[in-house]
Amino acid sequence: MTLKIQKSQPDGDCVVFTLSGKIGAEHLAELQRLFDLEADDLSIVLDMQDVKLVDRTAVVFLSRCQAQGITLQHCPAYVREWIAGSRAARLAQPSRDATVARGEKQTKRRGPDTE
Repeated sequence: MTLKIQKSQPDGDCVVFTLSGKIGAEHLAELQRLFDLEADDLSIVLDMQDVKLVDRTAVVFLSRCQAQGITLQHCPAYVREWIAGSRAARLAQPSRDATVARGEKQTKRRGPDTE
């Protein structure tokens, strides 16, 4: 299954990318390229009504899109749940910089026969 992308501009304030099919890791660079081509003053909407399947990498990408202000319209419920779960996991996991800032020592795990 492939991803079909249709662009429209229903008004002067936003651009809508209608997606259909499967969103996989192999499509993300093209989506990002299309977003980057748009003027900064236009809002971007992803209409996902005809999206049938989304892989894990695409979920992370969509989560970042949302955080950057891109609207996910007609997003399937399971994708919204995955996005919420991936966002919660990222927030719950301390970053390496935060761990170092707290002065916690980062150690490598050793096997049973190493000293």
